[in-house]
Amino acid sequence: MCPLILHVFCYGRILYTLHCRSQPPVSAVFTLDRLTSPDVHTIRSASTSSHGLHACLSVGNFKHVAKATKNVTQTLSIVTLCYVICFLPHQVRVLLFHIGGLGECGLCWLIPVTLVFAHCCINPFIYTARYVEFQEGLRSLALHLRLTCDTANDNSHL
Repeated sequence: MCPLILHVFCYGRILYTLHCRSQPPVSAVFTLDRLTSPDVHTIRSASTSSHGLHACLSVGNFKHVAKATKNVTQTLSIVTLCYVICFLPHQVRVLLFHIGGLGECGLCWLIPVTLVFAHCCINPFIYTARYVEFQEGLRSLALHLRLTCDTANDNSHL
């Protein structure tokens, strides 16, 4: 149970930090300064320093950060759900074993342990399904491995 609590605490802190950073400052004054396109507005901080305005951020940046935060939240939720699904049966089995309610039967041991081992390789699939960067990295790796194998096969015929 401690790993789950630690898992939820760490991911909760990550999400809290991302949420705080995705919100515009409370002291921000929205002005309708047109930049490069008619739909982009500027947020200027009301607090000024000796060097002028403290911050100048576009509304589009906050929307982008909010969208990224939502995507990260969904991904972390999926990762946490997979963690719970894979580890909970094992934790229940260990608990039942220690209180004497469960002996060491074959499937009672095999299924939870298999789920725990499956969890070790599930995160890359989640990230690949959710992020284009991972998909591109996988393609690049596959191409590199293919070229390496082709080169090794060509050299073995010499």
